[in-house]
Amino acid sequence: MDTPGSYGKTCTRCGTFYSEASARFLYSDETGGYCPCGGRLLESVEPEGERHYRLLIPEPLKGSATHRELARRSGPDISVEVTAESSFISLFVER
Repeated sequence: MDTPGSYGKTCTRCGTFYSEASARFLYSDETGGYCPCGGRLLESVEPEGERHYRLLIPEPLKGSATHRELARRSGPDISVEVTAESSFISLFVER
């Protein structure tokens, strides 16, 4: 879990904080990173409180190289789950 005072990125639109470990799963290009809501990510420090991240991948990707790589990169504060409810890879933040 992220500890208060840890470094990461915060969304300029919705204010969600992503640890360095979880931010690498978000879209980025040569100009910077982006939150799923469309906001830009800026370097910041974790606010008070703990968070857990759920990374959902679509069922057709189960067992694929993408699934294995996401599971390998996830840490103790990130769970990788397979879902039949979506055709997109989704990241959820839980307090």
